[in-house]
Amino acid sequence: MKEQLNSACRHLIEMLRTCPEGEERDILDDHSDILNEGLLEVMEDVADELLVEENEEGSDWLRSAVAKIKDLIQIRSELANSQDLLNFFIEVLEAIEASEGNAEVVYPILEKNLDKLDDNFDWFLRSWATDVLAKLESEEAYDIATVIGTFSGLIQEFTLGDCVNNIEIAIAGYQQVATVLNREDYHQDWLIAQNHLGFAYQIRLAGNRSRNLERAIECYELALQCCNDTDEPELWSLIKHRLGLVYFDRVEGDLEENLERAIAAFELALKVWNCQDYPLKWAEIQHDLGLAYLHRVKGDESENIELGIKYYQAALAVYPKEDNPTDWARIQNNLGLAYYNRIQGQKLDNLERAIAAFDNALQVRTNTDFPLHWAETQESLGNAYSTIIEDSRDDNLQKAIECYQAALTVYSAEDFPEQSSTIQFCMGDAYRQKIENRADNLEKAIECYQTALQSCNKEEFPELWAFIHNDLGATYLSRFEGSKEQNIELGRSLIEATLQVYNREDYPDNWANTQNNLGFSYYLSTTGKYSDNLERAIAYYELGLQVYNSETFTEVWGLIQLNLGVAYLERLKGDLSENIEASIAASQNALTIYDPETYLENWLKIQNNLGYGYQNRVKGEQLDNLEKAFGYYKIALDACCSSQFPEIWGLLKNNLGTFYLRNAQGNQAENVEEAIVLYLTCLESYQKAFNRKQWSMIQNNVGIAYLNRKYGSRLENIELAIEAFNNALQVRNYDYYPEEWAETQQHLGIAHSERIYGDSLQNLENAIKCYENALLIYTRLDFPEQWAMLQNNIGSAYSERLLESQSSRSS
Repeated sequence: MKEQLNSACRHLIEMLRTCPEGEERDILDDHSDILNEGLLEVMEDVADELLVEENEEGSDWLRSAVAKIKDLIQIRSELANSQDLLNFFIEVLEAIEASEGNAEVVYPILEKNLDKLDDNFDWFLRSWATDVLAKLESEEAYDIATVIGTFSGLIQEFTLGDCVNNIEIAIAGYQQVATVLNREDYHQDWLIAQNHLGFAYQIRLAGNRSRNLERAIECYELALQCCNDTDEPELWSLIKHRLGLVYFDRVEGDLEENLERAIAAFELALKVWNCQDYPLKWAEIQHDLGLAYLHRVKGDESENIELGIKYYQAALAVYPKEDNPTDWARIQNNLGLAYYNRIQGQKLDNLERAIAAFDNALQVRTNTDFPLHWAETQESLGNAYSTIIEDSRDDNLQKAIECYQAALTVYSAEDFPEQSSTIQFCMGDAYRQKIENRADNLEKAIECYQTALQSCNKEEFPELWAFIHNDLGATYLSRFEGSKEQNIELGRSLIEATLQVYNREDYPDNWANTQNNLGFSYYLSTTGKYSDNLERAIAYYELGLQVYNSETFTEVWGLIQLNLGVAYLERLKGDLSENIEASIAASQNALTIYDPETYLENWLKIQNNLGYGYQNRVKGEQLDNLEKAFGYYKIALDACCSSQFPEIWGLLKNNLGTFYLRNAQGNQAENVEEAIVLYLTCLESYQKAFNRKQWSMIQNNVGIAYLNRKYGSRLENIELAIEAFNNALQVRNYDYYPEEWAETQQHLGIAHSERIYGDSLQNLENAIKCYENALLIYTRLDFPEQWAMLQNNIGSAYSERLLESQSSRSS
């Protein structure tokens, strides 16, 4: 006997050590017959054994458990002998029996004894009922069991006291009822008890969530074995509906299979709960079907969302706002989410419908009456506003920020760490996308991300933690304030940190996106050689593409293709013709993902890349290439405005200007004028801080255009060219952009050699200095064509200088 007890105790100890968090209390309740001094002695022995095995952590945990169980045994011993507690419970049961379960009679008694409804009362109920019911005849036991069942229902709905304890007490009561009322003799009562017990587990707050749902399924499935839609139609439908809800929330098992089971259960429940006889129940299930289809894994995502919308709209046809305001608002909120995620239809129209639905929900979900639901809808409304990319982009982003700020008045970091971090993250994204006062808004974005990280740790919220690090890193890459080099280095380190969560096996898309972002950080880098950084960027982009195949092309794949296209366009190593072909191919790939209706910004970038690629293409017919280039620029500019996407708009204007500058067709003088207008228009909105390298490129192009200008004063044109070249050299330096620096030095030399204003000898000296600078990069071996041109230019400059010197001496 002693050996059996020792074995039982050791089995219990092992269960406690290995069970999921939150299961300990249930395990102890299931083994209450061995909760005694004998168990404590065995626990001490096992703790000593673990110490011998050098498992100090396990030994310490077990000794801590001994102290807790010892206290629990003491408390339960006192409860078992508490006459005061027994008198209270008897009073409650008698009141229930006398009033036939009238809550107005029972609740005042409970309210006066809230101190007794603590986290040990469920054990007291279970212990008392087990002892009492076992001594009674079946009819007497049935009478008391039904009263306990009524008590469980009342305590479950009781709004005062601790709701966690109330549900635990209800479960203890339902368990006793189910034990006494067997399915053969008390069929209907047993079914009802199983349904109640299943629902109590379904809404249970204590214990392990996953295990609670599994217990709920067990209860419902058990009940359905003895219940059908013919003999007990309403109860059968109720259980089917609740079973569907449990499968929707289920943690264990396959997600796709669980959702299919949920949908099947909902649809079966509708066999009884039809719209004509049970309109409100029918509408409730319509809503739940909508929710299930929105989350459905199986089938076409687009079609599932359409079905979700259909079910929500059907539910709203039955739920008038006046009669069922809370349900109406709940459906409006979820309808808004459906339109927000909708794939079919026009994106803007869907977002506007989502906003309208959220606004409808907020008519009922006020901060005063339903603060949590109000905050939830405010967050969703903010997400909708932040996604609108049409005109008044900044206005919509500001509306989004105001919604997020409103939600944060409820979702505090202390009480709702995950929601608070998520909203701070979304608000950071909104600030990051604002165009006006961009520098200030990026600082606000950084502040939001950093605030989000204060209540978001990697262990508890790994994916959210990684999201925040990624976007914070991306913001530092774009930051205006502080050192550009330090910002890029910090941004890269933050992006690299996401790889602590995003491994290639479990998060292939996120891992690939991180490779893309690391590549982009090297593309922007201002340390080291630009040509080397471009190679690193391309290597990261190519690495990111390795996780995809022809069947798994995603938005991230499209983004990497877009960036790869840019990198190959600017690549300095390798064959120029091959680089341009690689850029065009990557851009065409990206175009299969990004359409102008859904992804306007990236679509515009791709059009610009293709235009520039064909404009500089070596292969093919030149005239055909130029026509294609012009077509890409034109279609993009027709769809873009400077206030919406100033950086892209500026690049398009610049590249179109270069197209006119190099265009051999038509009137050359007019082409140059067109180019100058485009360049200057571009600089009106394109800030140096957007992208220093591209700004310097535009300045260099302005200089070339003025140098080639036929109209206007030649003196003024050359001065304007020199000014533009000097602007470009603020960014194009010898150390980081050597080839670009050499290009601008060469053009600046030409401008000084042709300069009219100032001392002619000094102008020639300046020209020679510029040519000599350019020759530091344009060597005969690496750049023979440019080297030869510079040798000719420097020879001409020396010759002119000699003539000027002779002329000066003779005069």
